[in-house]
Amino acid sequence: MIAALAIAGRALDAPEYTAAAARAADFVLTRLRDGKGRLLHRWRKGKAGLDAHLDDYAFLVWGLSELYESGFDARYLKAAVDLNEGMLNWFAATGGGFYFTAGDGEELLVRPMDAYDNATPSGNAVAMMNLLRLSRLTGDAALAARAAEIPRAFARELNQAPSAFLWMLAAVQQAEAGGADVVLAGDRDAPGFKAMLHDLQTHYRPETLVLLASPELASIAPYTAGYTAIGGKPTAYVCEGGHCNLPVTDTAAMRHQLDDLRRRPPGN
Repeated sequence: MIAALAIAGRALDAPEYTAAAARAADFVLTRLRDGKGRLLHRWRKGKAGLDAHLDDYAFLVWGLSELYESGFDARYLKAAVDLNEGMLNWFAATGGGFYFTAGDGEELLVRPMDAYDNATPSGNAVAMMNLLRLSRLTGDAALAARAAEIPRAFARELNQAPSAFLWMLAAVQQAEAGGADVVLAGDRDAPGFKAMLHDLQTHYRPETLVLLASPELASIAPYTAGYTAIGGKPTAYVCEGGHCNLPVTDTAAMRHQLDDLRRRPPGN
């Protein structure tokens, strides 16, 4: 729900949706955690309890990364990175997938692990998409490499019944297709900045990620540290696969670079 509200907030230019997503995220991050900062599964009558599962981590990381793109509050991206690291530590299985329960949780006869979708995407599929997304947002190539291991762990099931694994197949497609990463730098209140951001957020470019250069972001994504406004003007750095075009200071030039990347075959 946090992800849905965050996406709707920026796509529909509806700040009230983004604000609702932020309130929900703040509630989970402050109320649904134990003394060690690990997630808890449920809230009832003012009390949180039960150890969180893979899906709790994966879906919250998804929501937080979307929320960052809608408001550029680096706190949410940092929380997504930290929770994703916890997921890697506590739920990872030998061979690439993730168990549903944490390794130090209640001992079970068999720890469940699956990747097929139900009414919502599977935790493994969302985890793969998160790893790909966070790899691009932070510049950490190791996360993308870890994402590639997940479909290999479920290769037999994927080949036998691909229609049961649509979100994971979407993640595989995303890994192969890549996409543009746009880092904006400059005064957020400047008309030129608002024009660039409006174009990025209201045009349907599902493969494009948007970041706002700031000292807070640079501590999470060091590669953005040198991205600054050119000549005091709002500036866009359009990148793909770690390689960036020359920075541009107007919306039309930015759009031209994005369109050129979309026309280019994957891997070229």
